[in-house]
Amino acid sequence: MSYNTMPTHKPRLLFMGTPAYALTTLQALVEEGHQVTGVFTQPDKPSGRGQKINPPACAVYAKEMGLPLFQPKTLKEASIIQTIQDLKPDLIVVVAYGLLLPQAVLDTPAIDTINLHASLLPKYRGAAPIQWALINGESQTGVTLMQMNAQMDAGDIYCQKIIDIKPDDNEASLFKKCSVAGTALLLENLNLLCEKKLKASPQNKDQVTYARLLKKEDGLINFDESAIKINQLIKGLSSWPVAHTFIDNKGLKIYDAQVSDQQTSSPAGEVFKADSMGFYVACGTGVLLVKEVGLEGKNRMKAGDFAKGYLRQLPVRLGKNL
Repeated sequence: MSYNTMPTHKPRLLFMGTPAYALTTLQALVEEGHQVTGVFTQPDKPSGRGQKINPPACAVYAKEMGLPLFQPKTLKEASIIQTIQDLKPDLIVVVAYGLLLPQAVLDTPAIDTINLHASLLPKYRGAAPIQWALINGESQTGVTLMQMNAQMDAGDIYCQKIIDIKPDDNEASLFKKCSVAGTALLLENLNLLCEKKLKASPQNKDQVTYARLLKKEDGLINFDESAIKINQLIKGLSSWPVAHTFIDNKGLKIYDAQVSDQQTSSPAGEVFKADSMGFYVACGTGVLLVKEVGLEGKNRMKAGDFAKGYLRQLPVRLGKNL
């Protein structure tokens, strides 16, 4: 996709972003011919079962494209601030970077320091806006192009784009939608930004909500909740930490599910039926059809196949035995 966003004078862009989510924007800037004078990502970190040290997606791409790459643990050191100032950026573009920018960095570019945030600010300031929008059952979310200031996601808003959340959306699909929409929003407005013709408006402080950083324990399913609420949790945590419960005191991750029209008088947390589609769990209100799972120490699999091996005699109660 071409956005035809090249201004007469090529601004010097300094990009700060780390994961695959940010890579969509970085790639588009490079492919559109913009002058990316440097890429800042978080340092390489261990990941996966073997905890092998792996570089983040934006670092890999920067190396492939021969872009100057910087991976400091913090931006607060004087030497790092000096490096950023020496790059003489006209614009700093931040997308899911993950480190705080001190005021000296925010003040460095000639034009502005901007951020693409994956929510319709002032709603869902914080580290996990996409996940919490799903967990809370929102029907819409969006992306915001904003000025950055010293407070988290509190800067003035340049523009926004609304994204509808579909019934089959989960964390992965909504991440992709937001990444693509955010990239388009930036590139469609880049000329106006560089010409200082785009006006920013302050956020309504009365409408601020927060999307705190997720913890592993956030994924523990409480089957006393409604099937609708549990399904929202599963969708919102489909990548990490993944919604989970226990069967025979072994961890059981639930990757995919849907609310069923089945009816039952079984107690909450009880599996009362299984078929080729998966297995059916009674909830506080309604029934959840579990479609894809991963037993502790095993690969993820279709819940129908799991049921053939582990749910031969029903009913079975999910949750830790006390």
